[in-house]
Amino acid sequence: MKNILFVCSGNTCRSPMAEGIFNKIAKEKGLPFFATSCGVATYGGDKASINSITVCKEIGVDLNAHISRGLTAETVENAYKIYPLAEGHFKVLKQYFPNKNGVEKSLNIFDPYGGDEETYKNCREEIEEKIDEIFTELLSEKCDENYISFAGKNDVKSLILFGEKYFHDFWDEDTLKNYCEKSRLIFLKSFDENCDLSGYICGRYIFETAEIDRVVVDEKYRGKGIAKNLINEFEKIVKSNMVFEILLEVRRSNIPAISLYEKCGFEKISERKDYYSNPTEDAIIMRKEI
Repeated sequence: MKNILFVCSGNTCRSPMAEGIFNKIAKEKGLPFFATSCGVATYGGDKASINSITVCKEIGVDLNAHISRGLTAETVENAYKIYPLAEGHFKVLKQYFPNKNGVEKSLNIFDPYGGDEETYKNCREEIEEKIDEIFTELLSEKCDENYISFAGKNDVKSLILFGEKYFHDFWDEDTLKNYCEKSRLIFLKSFDENCDLSGYICGRYIFETAEIDRVVVDEKYRGKGIAKNLINEFEKIVKSNMVFEILLEVRRSNIPAISLYEKCGFEKISERKDYYSNPTEDAIIMRKEI
């Protein structure tokens, strides 16, 4: 998946709105992009502005968990494309990262800071128009070579059929739709060159911790590194949201999965007695710092 970075000044108004709106659309449509944001004039640690939260809530975008972050070399390096919200942000990017490819021209979004709710709503609508243009541009480009994207609402039925092959207690349609839509829940799918589903990973994050709920790859695609790619993409997304550790649990008897997780950098930290049913079995708890 490709990381799209939005850059403004304080990372509390314009760029968080852009990030939230972009990710909502990417998740709904099951696209291979995810957005992050930062500011050129902040050390980070602030919440999104109240008016940004309010006007984004009107369109189903939740900014309550947003914490501002400053512009760093790592953030820039990890971005596929960077969209400065104003000309000043573009100049900063060009000054400090003159050799970075993918820095796009300014989106020229006015700063609503200090304005009332209506001012923020106008800013949000302007951002929505620009993001529509960005998606048109991105979708005209070649697909990701590792064929991983968000799972969207249109994938729910195929995910149910896929999941029922491997889980006796697979989730229902409402649970899957919730995973595909909510901002702090992540559901990624992998697919082949014919767009046939080959595997998925799903999990969640809150504050500094993420948890992987399930990773599964279809039998005919195993041994091709798909599970590892899914875990790596999940890690990229949660790390960009200020997560510092990932947890998961696995059946004690699932030696191949334990081996995979260890290769991905996870370590065993504890056990849960009789955690699983059908059949009853202990769970191994694993953790990775990121």
